[in-house]
Amino acid sequence: MSALRSFTILALVMVLALAACNSELLNQATTFRYPSEVSFTIPSTPSIVQPLFLVSNDVQASSSQEFKNNNTSVNMVKNVALEKLSLSIVNPQQQTFRFLKSIKIFIVAEGLPEIEIASNENVPADAGQTLELTTTKANLDSYIKKDRYRLRNQVVLREPTTQNIDARANMVFKVTADVLK
Repeated sequence: MSALRSFTILALVMVLALAACNSELLNQATTFRYPSEVSFTIPSTPSIVQPLFLVSNDVQASSSQEFKNNNTSVNMVKNVALEKLSLSIVNPQQQTFRFLKSIKIFIVAEGLPEIEIASNENVPADAGQTLELTTTKANLDSYIKKDRYRLRNQVVLREPTTQNIDARANMVFKVTADVLK
């Protein structure tokens, strides 16, 4: 075998090995799900007020611990998207979402603009005690990295409500982040 051919094969092997190493380093990211829950109250509304705006209390983000559990940190997060949002009625126990015509949910945090994260524009009249919303898949990393955020609900009622309705938003965020080395 000629020296030039041996050198070419050796160079090719080195290039392939280097490419494999770089590819392995580039792929050192993790994707995990981060659950969060927010409770809110829809006040008794004897007449139909359109639309009705409701703001949640501050949500304490426990994302730092969640990131640590997944071998990453806040500053290594690349993307956060809301993967799922479902609403459930907590009280009164027999209440359903029949009273809702539509709902939009927005997220807001200090220093960041409010953005829509989920909605259901046509709640069925036979809706039960849980309601799935369509998520926007907006990048929410700046919001989740904050210590706290709020949700604002914009609801359009189909019918008046005679008592307060306690509800819960169950959210699942999909997080992509680099892994700590």
